[in-house]
Amino acid sequence: MKWLKLLLIICVWSALAFSPAIAGVENASRHEGMKEGEVPAIIHAKILDYQKVRNVIIGEGYVDIYYGTMRLQADRVELNTETKQVTAQGNAILDEGTNRLTGERMDLNIETKIGTIYRGAGYVEAGYYFSGDIIERIGSDEYLITNGTYTSCEPPAPGWQFKAKKCRIHVENYAYLTDFTMNIKDVPVLYFPYGVFPIKTKRSSGFLIPRLGYSNTDGFMFKEKYFWAINDWSDMTFGIDYNGKRGVGENFEGRYALTGRDNGQINMYHIRDQITLQERWQVQGNTNQQMPGGVSGIFRLDTFSDRQFDRQLADDLAVRNRQEQESYFSFTKNWDSYNLNLWGNYAQDLYQTQKTIQQRMPELNFNSIPQRLGESPFFVEWETAMAALETRTGHEITQRTQRANFHPRLSLPWTIREGWVFTPSAGRWDTWYSDTPQGDSVTRNLYDLKLAMDGPQTYRIYDTPGWGSLQRVKHLFYPNITYTYIPYADQAKIYNFDQLDRVNPAYKIDYSLTNHFLGKFLQEDSSTQIRDMLTLTLSQTFDLAEERRMVDLNTRPRRPFSDLKVDVEFKPVPAFRIDYESFYNVYDHYIDRVNIDAWLNDPKQIWALNGGWRYAKLIAPRTSRTDMVNAGGSLRLAPWTLNGSFNYNLWDKQRVEVRAELIYTSQCWSVSLTHVSRPAEDEFGLMFSFKGLGTVGQAK
Repeated sequence: MKWLKLLLIICVWSALAFSPAIAGVENASRHEGMKEGEVPAIIHAKILDYQKVRNVIIGEGYVDIYYGTMRLQADRVELNTETKQVTAQGNAILDEGTNRLTGERMDLNIETKIGTIYRGAGYVEAGYYFSGDIIERIGSDEYLITNGTYTSCEPPAPGWQFKAKKCRIHVENYAYLTDFTMNIKDVPVLYFPYGVFPIKTKRSSGFLIPRLGYSNTDGFMFKEKYFWAINDWSDMTFGIDYNGKRGVGENFEGRYALTGRDNGQINMYHIRDQITLQERWQVQGNTNQQMPGGVSGIFRLDTFSDRQFDRQLADDLAVRNRQEQESYFSFTKNWDSYNLNLWGNYAQDLYQTQKTIQQRMPELNFNSIPQRLGESPFFVEWETAMAALETRTGHEITQRTQRANFHPRLSLPWTIREGWVFTPSAGRWDTWYSDTPQGDSVTRNLYDLKLAMDGPQTYRIYDTPGWGSLQRVKHLFYPNITYTYIPYADQAKIYNFDQLDRVNPAYKIDYSLTNHFLGKFLQEDSSTQIRDMLTLTLSQTFDLAEERRMVDLNTRPRRPFSDLKVDVEFKPVPAFRIDYESFYNVYDHYIDRVNIDAWLNDPKQIWALNGGWRYAKLIAPRTSRTDMVNAGGSLRLAPWTLNGSFNYNLWDKQRVEVRAELIYTSQCWSVSLTHVSRPAEDEFGLMFSFKGLGTVGQAK
C-alpha cells in the first residue's frame, strides 16, 4: 500500500501547487470592479497575483491571456483590469485570427488594440511580414514602423525585403515607405526615397509595377499602367508605352463581369510610329450579354489602322499570322426544336494582295432540328436565311445583293434487321438574289436526294492478361454509307459570296468505317476505370459522275475515288496523346496533306513535350506549299523551370519563331530570362516577379 499512499501525496501536492493559478483566474476574470456585460480576460500563468488596490493582475511564467478573439503570451504580463492596458515582457506573442505580432516588449490596450511593440515583428493575413525596432499599432489593421523591414517572404531568411527608416502599413490598403532600399538576400540593390506598395487581397486602384525591356526593332521600352478598380464588377487600365525607336504609345483597357455569362472588355492602343511615320492604332473588344426573353447577345469589334499592325507589333505568333480580321454581332434565341439568329459581320482577308472586305448587314436565320411530322413516320427540318451581302475590293464594290434562302428536308428513318438504320431524305434549295452581275434579280432552284445507311455498333471484347493494369479491351466498329444526288444548275449568273452560292452537282457515295477501342484499367484502390484508347476513322468518296464521264479521257483519265482520309486519336495512357489526320492519293500514291499533333506529359509534372507537323503538297489550285513543324516542352527541376518552343518552315528552310525561357522560382519571388528569335528580329527579356508586388520586366 506504500505506492498508493505515495500517489495520494503527489495528487494533494499537485492540487495545492496549482491552486493559486486557478484562484487567480477566477478572481481576475470576475473581480469586484468588473462591469455588467463586460468580456472577461481569462488568464493562465504559473504565478498569478491580483493587486486589488491598483486593479492590476500580474502573471509570471508562461503567461497566457485570452480576451475575445485575442491571445497574448509572454514571460511576464501586467494587466490593468480597469483600463485594459497590458505590459508584456519576454517572448511576447499576440495572435488575433491569422495575424501575429511578436516582440521583446509590448505596451498595448487589449480592448482598443492600440499600442507599441519594441524590437518586434509581425505577419498579416494578406501574406506580408514586417519587423522593426519600434512598431506602433495605431489601429486594428494599421502600423507605424521605425527602422524596419517589409516583405512577402517567409522568415528567417527572406529572398527579398524592403529596409526602411519609416514605414506605414495599412492592411487592405497600402504600405508607405520612406528612405528605403530593396534587398535581395540581404544585399541592397536599389534605393528609393519614397514608395507606395499595395497590401491587399482584393482588387484595388493604383499604379502597376513598371515594365522594362529591349528589342532590336523597338529599342528600349518602358511601360507603366494605372489600374482603376471602379467597383466589384468593372475596372479600367490606362497605360503609357515608351519605345526608343518607335515612339510613345498609349493604351486603354476596360472590363466588366456582371455574371459568368454577362461580361465584356475593350482594348485600345495608339502610337505615332517613328519608324513608319504613321499614326497607328488598334481597337479590339467583345461582350457577351444575356437579354430579356432568353436572348443571348455577342458583339466583337476588331479594327486597326493598317494591315501590318499585328505582323509588326503583336507578340503572339498566332496573332502575327492570323489570316482574317473580323468584327461581328449576334443575337440568338433558342427553343427546344428551333433556333433564331440575327447576326452581321465585317471581315477582311489579310493575305490578299489587294484589300478585300466582305460584310453581311445583317443576316437572319431561322433553323430547326429534325422533328416528327405529326403522327407520321416522317421527320422534317429546315434552314432559312435572309441576308444583305457586299464585297469591296480596294475602293470598289464588286458584289452587292440581298439573298433569301429556304432549304427544307424531309426524311424517313427506317430501322431494318440487325441494327442497320436506313434513312432516305429529300431536300430543296430555293434561293433568291435581288441583284446579279447582269443587274437583274434571279431565283435558283435546286433539290438533293440522300440515302444514308448507318450500321450497328458491333463490338468484341478481348482479355489482356499480362498487360499491366489493362484488364480488357473493347473494340467497337460501325460503318456509314451515304448516297447523294444533286443535279447540275447554272450558277454563273449569281454572285459567289460564300459556299451557299455554289452548290456543286453531286452524284456520289460517301463511306466511312470507325474503329473505337476502350480500355478497362485496374486502379490502385482496386476500382476500375474505362478510358478511350484509340479512335481510327477511314473515309472516302466515290464519284459516280466521274466514273461515267466520257469526255477528255485521253488527257484526263477517270479518277472517281477521292483521297483516302485517315483520322486517328491515340491515347494509350493519360499522359500521352497523338492526333493524326492525312489525305492519301490512291492513284499517284502520295500523301497530299498531313496534320499531326502530339503531347507527352510526365505524371509527376516534372517535364512535358509537344510537337506538330503541317504539310500540304504544292498542287493546283494551291499556290504555295505548306511544310511546317513545331515543337515545345518544359522541364521543372525545382527551383528551376525551362520552357521552349520552336517553329520552323521546312519548305523555305527558315525559322519562324524560337522561344526560350529560364525561370528561377523562390517562395516569394521569381526571375525569368527570355529570348525570342524571329527572322530579322530578336527580343530579350529579364523579368522579376515579387509576391505581393507584381512583375518587373518585359519579355520583349
